Amino acid sequence: MSQYFLSFLFLTLCTLTFQSMAEDRNQLIKIGVLAHRGHDEALKRWTLTADYLSQSIQGYDFIIKPKSLKSMKQAVEDNLVEFILTNPGNYVDLEASYGATRIATLKVKQRDRAFTLFSAVIFTRYDNHDINKLQDLRGRSFMAVNPKAFGGFQMAWLELKQVDIDPFEDLSALEFSGFPQDNIVYAVASGKVDAGTVRSDTLERMDSEGSISIKDFKILNRQHNDQFPLIHSTRLYPEWPFAKLKKTDDQLAQKIAVALLTMLPQSEAAIVSRSEGWTIPLDYTPVHEVFKKLKIGPYAEIDKITFEKVIEQYSYYILLVLITLVALALVIIYITRTNHNLNLTQTNLRTEIESRRKAQAELAKHRDTLEQNVIKRTRELADLNKELQDDIFARKAAETSLKKSSNTLQTMHEITSSRHMSFEGKVDSLLRTGCSCFGMGYGALLQIKNNNILILRTVSAENIFTRGTLFDKNKLFSNNLTVDSDPLIIKNASNDEKFKQHFQHLELGIDSYIGIPVIVSGSLFGYLEFGSTHANNMPNSLIEIDMMLLISQWIGGEIQRQQAQENAQKHQADLAHVARLGTMGEMASGLAHELNQPLTAIVNYTRGCVRRLSAKSIENLPSIVEAMELSCSEAERAAEIIRRLRELVNKEMPRREPNDINNIIEVVIKLLQPKIKDKHVSILRELTKNPPKVYVDRIQIEQVLINLMNNAIDAMKDTPILKREIIIQSRYDEEIVQVKVFDRGSGLPNNMRSDVFEPFFSTKNEGMGMGLSISRSIMETHNGSLNAEQRELGGSIFSITLPIGNEDN
Repeated sequence: MSQYFLSFLFLTLCTLTFQSMAEDRNQLIKIGVLAHRGHDEALKRWTLTADYLSQSIQGYDFIIKPKSLKSMKQAVEDNLVEFILTNPGNYVDLEASYGATRIATLKVKQRDRAFTLFSAVIFTRYDNHDINKLQDLRGRSFMAVNPKAFGGFQMAWLELKQVDIDPFEDLSALEFSGFPQDNIVYAVASGKVDAGTVRSDTLERMDSEGSISIKDFKILNRQHNDQFPLIHSTRLYPEWPFAKLKKTDDQLAQKIAVALLTMLPQSEAAIVSRSEGWTIPLDYTPVHEVFKKLKIGPYAEIDKITFEKVIEQYSYYILLVLITLVALALVIIYITRTNHNLNLTQTNLRTEIESRRKAQAELAKHRDTLEQNVIKRTRELADLNKELQDDIFARKAAETSLKKSSNTLQTMHEITSSRHMSFEGKVDSLLRTGCSCFGMGYGALLQIKNNNILILRTVSAENIFTRGTLFDKNKLFSNNLTVDSDPLIIKNASNDEKFKQHFQHLELGIDSYIGIPVIVSGSLFGYLEFGSTHANNMPNSLIEIDMMLLISQWIGGEIQRQQAQENAQKHQADLAHVARLGTMGEMASGLAHELNQPLTAIVNYTRGCVRRLSAKSIENLPSIVEAMELSCSEAERAAEIIRRLRELVNKEMPRREPNDINNIIEVVIKLLQPKIKDKHVSILRELTKNPPKVYVDRIQIEQVLINLMNNAIDAMKDTPILKREIIIQSRYDEEIVQVKVFDRGSGLPNNMRSDVFEPFFSTKNEGMGMGLSISRSIMETHNGSLNAEQRELGGSIFSITLPIGNEDN
C-alpha cells in the first residue's frame, strides 16, 4: 500500500513540475476587472474565465486584476493590464482617453435567460410615503456608488435630469459609498438615506441570497419591457464589454474574441460568471448619448470655448485675413524690389555714361594707333569664329547623345510597361539595354545573401558571370556601395592604385565597371552591375547616370511590389481560413449528426456479425460477408465526410487549378446537407451541361458558395416551410462562368445592397459581418465578381462570375 502511495506522490510531483515549467514559458496576460461587488467577489466570478482563456489560447496565461474605477484608469494609463472588463460608462471614458477597443459583450444570465442589456434601479423604502416618484426626491438624501459609476450613478443622474433635478444641487445630501453596491441597499433599508440607485439585477440577487426582502422597497420611475423582465427605472444600455488596449497585440485580441464567442453557456466559466457566454461587441452609442447629455467624460469640454473651436468656427475669415496679409506682403516686396532695380539701373546708367566719356577721351588719345587696333580686333574675331565652330560641333555631339538617351528611355519604358513579359524577362531586357547604351560586355542583378553575393540575373556577351553563382561580398567592387551611395563608376581599374587590392572583378579581367545599389523597402537588397574587360567611354552625363538609377529604382520597386503582393495574399488566405473555421463552427452540430449515421450503422452491422459468428454456423457466412461489406461502405462514407471537412479547414496557401464549377456546387450541397434537412429547405438545381473549366482555388470558391448558401438558408427562417426553396443555377458564355443562388427570404432593401459587402455589416444578431466581405475579396483575387440583387418574386439573388481561361486571366 505504501509503494502505491509513494508512486502516486511521485507522479503528482512530476506533473506539478512539468506544469510549472510550462507556465514559466507562457506569456502572462493581465485582465483588469471592475470590482463592483468587491475584490474577492470579482476574483470568484472571473478567475475561471481567465483559466478558460489560458486553456483555449496556447502560449499565454491569463490572470484577473480586480480594480476600482480610479485604479482601473491608472492601470490603463500605466499599461499595467492588456485587457479590461468594465461597465459601459468606464469603457467609453477609457475608449476616448486611451483608445480602448471592445471585442465582445457579456451575456448576463438572469432568470434562466441571457441579457446583453442592463439598466439601473432607483428605489426607496416601501414604508416611505413621502417619496412616490422621481420629483419627490428634491430636497432628499440620495446614495450612489461613485460619480463615475455608470450603472451605479450616471444612469440615474440622466433620469433625474429629465425631471429637472440636479443631484449635486437639488438634493439635501448626495453620498457615494463605493463598491460593493450592496452597501447602498443596506443604507436605504436602515433609513440612513432616503433613496439610492444600484445596477438592475442587484435587488433580485440580494433577495435570492436572503440578504434582503425585495418587498421592503419601492421602485421609483419603474419601466416595463417584455424583453427585459428585471426591475429597472432607467433606459436600457449594452452590458459590460471585454476590450483591448491600444498597444495590445491585435492577433491576440482576435484569438480572445474567438474563444469568448465560442464559450458554451453550460461551461463552468460561464456558470460561475453568472452569464450565458459572450456575443459580438454591441453598439455603445446610447452610452455616448448619456455622456453628451450630462457633459461628462469625453464630452466634459463640449461647451467650452477653445482655440481649436475658434479656428474651426472662423476658419474662413481667418484664412481671408491671412490671404490679405500675404497679398499685402507680396505687394510691399514687389514695390521694394522695383525701387531697388530702378536705383540699380540709375547707377548703371551713370557708370555707363562715365565709361563712355572716358572711352571717348581714350579714343581721341589713341586715334593715331587705330589701324593697329583694327588688326588686333580682326585677329580676335577670327579666334572667336573658331571657338563658335568648335561649339557647334560639340552641340551636334550632345544632340546625338541626347537622341540616343531618348531612344534608350523609350526602350526602357516599353520594357517596363509590357504586359506580356515576366519580371525576369523585363530584367534581362533592361540589362541588355544598359549594356547596349553604356557599351558594356555584361550586365547583372546581384542579391546580398548573408555575407555573400548571389547572381540573380545576368546577360553577357563576354561570358563573365553565370546566373546562380555565389561570390564573397568583400571581394567585389559592389562592397563599396551603401543605401545612400551614388553610382560607382570605375575606368581602367587595373591601373588605379585605389583598386589594386585583391578584388574578384580584377581576377576576372574586368577593367571598366558601373555599380548601382538596389533599394527595397529602404534597405539594401543588392546591386545592379555593368562591366567590361576593356576600357569604354564611361557614362559621364547626368542623363546617362539618371538612366542607370532609373533601372535600379524600377527593379527595387518591382521587387518591393511583389513582396507586398505576396504578404497581401498570405493575409487574405489567413482571413479566409478564419472565416472557414467560423462556418464550420456553425455547421458543427449538423455534421456531427451526418457522421453519427454511418458510425451507428457500422456498430449495428458489426454487432450482427459478432452474434452470427458466436452461433458458429456455416449458414451465416453469406450474411456475415454482406454485413461486413455494408460496414466498409458506411466507413468509407464517414471517411469521405471527414476528408471534405479536412480540405475545407486546412490552412494552405491558395493553389489554382482547372475545376468544373458544377462539381464544386455538388460538393457544397453535400457539406450543407445536414443544415438543409434540419431547416426543411428544398434545393433546385439548374446546372448547365459541360461548362468550361475555370482556373481557381477550389477551397476558396467552395467557401464563397457555402457562405452564400448559408445566408440563403438563414434568410428563410421566417418563410413557411413549404415555400423554403433555394435555386442554384450555373451558366456560361464565351468569357465567363456564372453561378446564381436564389432564395425566398425577406430580400434586401435598396439601401442595404451596397452595405452587405462592407466588413462587420450583418443583418443577423449573431453574425460578425465578415462572410460577404471576405467572399468578395476572394472573387476579386480571381478576377471575378460577387453581386446582390432583389428577386422579383420575393427574396434575394447572389451571383458570382469567374473568367474562363488559364492562370494568367
